[in-house]
Amino acid sequence: MSGHNKWSQIKNKKAVTDGKRSKIFGKFSKLIALESKKVAGNLTSPGLRAVIERAKKENMQNELIERAVKKGAGGDAGNMEAVLYEAYGPGGCAILIEGLPNCRGD
Repeated sequence: MSGHNKWSQIKNKKAVTDGKRSKIFGKFSKLIALESKKVAGNLTSPGLRAVIERAKKENMQNELIERAVKKGAGGDAGNMEAVLYEAYGPGGCAILIEGLPNCRGD
């Protein structure tokens, strides 16, 4: 009875890969919306173009990219703002950490 649970193995592998892709796409959607908000939806701006190119390298669909651009340009992005932390590491090495807060403000 070899292979009697082949579909469940495929289903489990697909769930794992879909979860990873969803996490990556969510991060890129936030980045695209933030950059779009900064430049008011101007697709020719270098920052927005760079983020879109990185998203396309990860095989993000054009529909999702367009939706994220409209969300940022339309003001639906809420109060998303990039944060910048400055810190010192071992040996006095200066570290700059740039990120997006993960709070939704609900």
